[in-house]
Amino acid sequence: MFELKVKTRFAGAHQLTMVGKKCENLHGHNWKVEVCVKGETLNTAGVLADFGDIKKAVRQVVDSELDHTFLNELPAFASCQPSSERIAVYIAQRVQEFLDQYHSGTDLEGKITVSRVMAWESDDACAIYYPQADLPRYISAKEHIHFNAKMGVGMADSCQKRTISCPDAGFFKNFPKTGICRLFSFFDLSSGKFP
Repeated sequence: MFELKVKTRFAGAHQLTMVGKKCENLHGHNWKVEVCVKGETLNTAGVLADFGDIKKAVRQVVDSELDHTFLNELPAFASCQPSSERIAVYIAQRVQEFLDQYHSGTDLEGKITVSRVMAWESDDACAIYYPQADLPRYISAKEHIHFNAKMGVGMADSCQKRTISCPDAGFFKNFPKTGICRLFSFFDLSSGKFP
């Protein structure tokens, strides 16, 4: 397995409720974003993919859609807060869409996938999203319960159906079985406990 990483930056503001007193005020960050893509085979030139294609996809999302915006006002975040976690998910999904377009009809079609996105809101704090990954338990049971309650759905139950039905969660609607889904899949809704 090979993995390539590109980095970029953007400036954006957001306002988060029920997170912490300082974060509830309108504030901005100079975000640093790292996007990794993976694949199993190299092409005849001995590379996984052209860095230019990856950079172009990341720039289309970050520069064209996120930079110098009030993130809460973007359609993707119309019904959910633009937290670092959700920004990382958004970037992963959009970059994958662009990569799929670039590689459609080529020998790279379906062979390059976004493996992780890191959304740094400061030099010492970031959220990492792993699409299609079997994740270890990075967050506590209390955080899982809090997240489920905020989302208003039983995510683990929905994961068993391979999608998450989240009526008010913006781009989380009918979310495919990915890192977020699997992260919640070990929660037993019937007992309300974690194994």
